[in-house]
Amino acid sequence: MPGSSYGPGDAALYDRLAQGLRDAGVTAAGAAALSAELNPALGSGAPGEGVRRLLVSLPALGALGLSVESEPQLLRKLQGMLTTLLSGIASGRTQSGMMPAAPQQRSGER
Repeated sequence: MPGSSYGPGDAALYDRLAQGLRDAGVTAAGAAALSAELNPALGSGAPGEGVRRLLVSLPALGALGLSVESEPQLLRKLQGMLTTLLSGIASGRTQSGMMPAAPQQRSGER
């Protein structure tokens, strides 16, 4: 997400958000709809407005104690993380990570 940068200290927040989405039972279709809630074009574009809409739509995230009155940099970070997580759920990915571009050959195979 433009304007966001992540560091090792952000992993705990990312994990809390991921767990909140899992606890809420967000489906692929639900994730696509929730992603639309984060779209800044839906409102005034004020920092955090999309995150506020999402917290209203998904109270399980509100239980994480996230403050939507936070500084704009944190709100951008939350929005970026939520966008990434919801995109993964919507596409059916269960894990993120790296995979080889081509299958590895076992020794002796051709």
